[in-house]
Amino acid sequence: MAYLHIGRSVFDMNFTELGNLVLFNQNNATVWQLFDHPTDSLLVGQTLFPFQKLTSSTSSSNLTPVLYSLTVQADNTLVAYVESHLSLPYFRSYSNVEYVKLENESLLGQKIPIASSSSPQFIRLNLDGHLKAYEWGRSNWNTVAHLMTSDIGDCCYPMVCGNYGICSSNGQCSCPEEAIGNSTFRQINHTQPSLGCEYCNAKISDFGLSKLIDKDQSQVVTTLTGTPSYLAPEWLNSIITEKLDVYSFGVVVLEILCGRKNLDRCQPEEDMHLLKVVEMMRVAVWCLQSDFSKRPSMLVVVKVLEGSVDVESNLDYNVINPVIPRSIAAAGQQEHATGAATTLLFPSALSGSS
Repeated sequence: MAYLHIGRSVFDMNFTELGNLVLFNQNNATVWQLFDHPTDSLLVGQTLFPFQKLTSSTSSSNLTPVLYSLTVQADNTLVAYVESHLSLPYFRSYSNVEYVKLENESLLGQKIPIASSSSPQFIRLNLDGHLKAYEWGRSNWNTVAHLMTSDIGDCCYPMVCGNYGICSSNGQCSCPEEAIGNSTFRQINHTQPSLGCEYCNAKISDFGLSKLIDKDQSQVVTTLTGTPSYLAPEWLNSIITEKLDVYSFGVVVLEILCGRKNLDRCQPEEDMHLLKVVEMMRVAVWCLQSDFSKRPSMLVVVKVLEGSVDVESNLDYNVINPVIPRSIAAAGQQEHATGAATTLLFPSALSGSS
């Protein structure tokens, strides 16, 4: 004979085929059963009554409650909450729900695609806030249904993209694009965007090389590489920012408008739609501003091309060529001799004159 913490004596117990542990007194009356105390799961035949909760657990072996809960409220609605200082709902069923019970391969009238009714099955509120149905296969548990996703979609789950992450309409995770000074957001793990983003201070502004620097490094030595005709003027003063790529993009736009590479000085002018050419030239000139702080970001360039943002009106149309050091110019001429397009970009080359 054993005694429960409530002080009631137990003379017998039964562990049912459905997984319910039932304790009986000397009159064979039930004094306690496992099904009355749900944790993170519901088994077949188990009922979640009003004011009871399913609470997600840390892991299958650690039932410590964590962030999410599912409960039937007094107004007969099934609500899933993210637990914080305030309980915030992220799912609500507006149907008349008096209780929740997994029975006859259905939950709240939703058919669960289970291949065989003899297969063990259960539903669980997972660590990520998803309510899933499982069935036992030959050697493991298989997910057979996502019970809330069809109503709220992938992006409405809290923390679906981790801290600071943004979930797009197609379910892809990304970080906020805006930055304050040298501070910005970056993904914790680029191979797993759902882990979220972290707030960081950029150690250097050469974003093309920053990923090659270890976190404990504070300095990096870089050398000038690439095609000189695409290099922004501030390269010569070692002012390295993300606007370098904007300048290079401007050169590419000019090449597209001219219909040739910047080395082909003898190509004749062709007929084009003047208004479209002028607008694209304004975009190119904006990208080619000598003062790098006046160049747009690539995000703004994309919005201009989409027609949602206008080109800046106060532009400096005096686009100048930087004076390239002889060593770089010599390297460019050597590459040109082998067929590479590395000659400096002159105004005459872009205007079409020979």
